[in-house]
Amino acid sequence: MNDSMDGVKDGTAMLDADSYPYEELQDMAEKINVIAADVSAAIRDLRAEKDRTDFLLDNMGEGVLLLDRDRRVLLINGSACAIFDCGKSQVQGGYLLEVTRHPAVLEAAEEARSEGRVHQAEIERAGRIYQVRCTPVREQPGWEQGLILTMTDVTEANRSAQMRQEFFSNASHELKTPITSIKGSAELLCSDLPMDDDTRRELLDGIGRETDRMNTLIGDIIMLSRIESRQSEIELEDIDFAQIVAVCVSEAAPLARRNQVTINTDMKPTVLSASRPFLYQLADNLLSNAVKYNCAGGQVDIYLRRTGDRVVFSVRNDGEPIPPESQSRVFERFYRVDKGRSRAVGGTGLGLSIVKHTVDAMGGVITLTSTSEEGTKFVVELPAVQPAWEDK
Repeated sequence: MNDSMDGVKDGTAMLDADSYPYEELQDMAEKINVIAADVSAAIRDLRAEKDRTDFLLDNMGEGVLLLDRDRRVLLINGSACAIFDCGKSQVQGGYLLEVTRHPAVLEAAEEARSEGRVHQAEIERAGRIYQVRCTPVREQPGWEQGLILTMTDVTEANRSAQMRQEFFSNASHELKTPITSIKGSAELLCSDLPMDDDTRRELLDGIGRETDRMNTLIGDIIMLSRIESRQSEIELEDIDFAQIVAVCVSEAAPLARRNQVTINTDMKPTVLSASRPFLYQLADNLLSNAVKYNCAGGQVDIYLRRTGDRVVFSVRNDGEPIPPESQSRVFERFYRVDKGRSRAVGGTGLGLSIVKHTVDAMGGVITLTSTSEEGTKFVVELPAVQPAWEDK
């Protein structure tokens, strides 16, 4: 009887009611079997639910840690173990100090417990930034004064916020210069100071140049914002990229003549499925930069071919080489190798950033080589077919 009851308790056996000599015992055995079956089913359901919960928690990107009132670990998921570099079996049932000794986490947990409100901390682990949110457990029986800790990777969000701050700071600075110049010229024109026609015309020309510069800068900012946020409606069509480049060459010809620069082209008809405005921005910015930052008597060499499912487009010029320490930064917004020369030729500091974002948006890659012997060369490789963007 005892052995049989042990089997029922373990869920590995059932009582044989017919083996008991008395009817009362048979009825009892049958009722025990029914109860045991119900309990076993409930246990199986609970285990299945626990397995599902563990699966969901372990496949979350955020780390989750549940502590009781004594700061013992009731639950920890795989992401939290990865963040704190600990084993689940090693810390389960242990104290928070066995999971992490980071002062910011321990302080936030203690303040959340003592004050009964959410506290947050930021920590760095393996080059990533995590926001740790400590939430008191208030109305869960048996878990009173416990804590739920969630760890969220905010590295990219922080980086984006910093980039936005730098962008607006740089944009404000770039706009302030022409505005100041326009304001000064306008004040002189409105003053009672004696002024000849040549001086007046020079001031008006200056206002026009600075206004054009502001207009170009604002246009570049809007274009860059649309590319980054992917808000503009992208229409893909079969385009001969060579025709677009030819238009850009024609538009750059007057500036090239003034700067005594020769533009050479080695292109063949290159049809690809892409966005016409994007291809124009790509070609126009690379070509105009190659002309502006060239030397008198220099050459600009343009190459365009389609090879299989890839399109290769390159622009090379004979201008001063870009220093090695600057080559990795030329695609940053508002970065200038030579600030004085960039402003003198009318650069906004956004052209190459627009190029990089455009190439990225089109699923391509861009590389740069720049030496005193070979000049500066940008090579763009694009897929012949572009994927359509989804509306955000």
